[in-house]
Amino acid sequence: MSKLGRSALLGTLLLLGAFLCMANAPGRMTGGGSIFLGSMRITHGFELHCGPLDFPPGTGFGEPNNLEVNWAGNHFHMDDLIFGVCNTDDGQSPNPPAAGFTTFDGAGFGSYNGVPGARVSFRFTDYGEPGTSDLIVRLTVVAADGTIVLDVPTPTALTFGNHQAHKN
Repeated sequence: MSKLGRSALLGTLLLLGAFLCMANAPGRMTGGGSIFLGSMRITHGFELHCGPLDFPPGTGFGEPNNLEVNWAGNHFHMDDLIFGVCNTDDGQSPNPPAAGFTTFDGAGFGSYNGVPGARVSFRFTDYGEPGTSDLIVRLTVVAADGTIVLDVPTPTALTFGNHQAHKN
């Protein structure tokens, strides 16, 4: 990604983060599973910590922060979480266990098919056990050249798996 593209993304995240960080709950979200877009299976796994904007990388979040996404012979691996806000959707509960939030909004940089400079933005939910109501609300992977290589455009319930919100 060019310096200009990275600066534009960081500027957008700073504005969004300033608005959302006031409602940011402490904690982390773990999990993974599968969804289907038509006949294409998309799998994901993660451990992500809530926190302030992480700029420069490594200064604002608990560790580790991992996200891996696989689909149709492709893979994305996140190296740096730069944005991670946890909040609660009205009327939803992650219980059990009680966590204080239901939704993780995040963005980061990583590699797409082994090529660095890719970026990801996502929203995952934990709407309680056993995970059948958990959603990938949004998941977009953009290659280093700016091409959108994966886009989950509408909220999609997990077919297999579970997202789990944790207090710490």
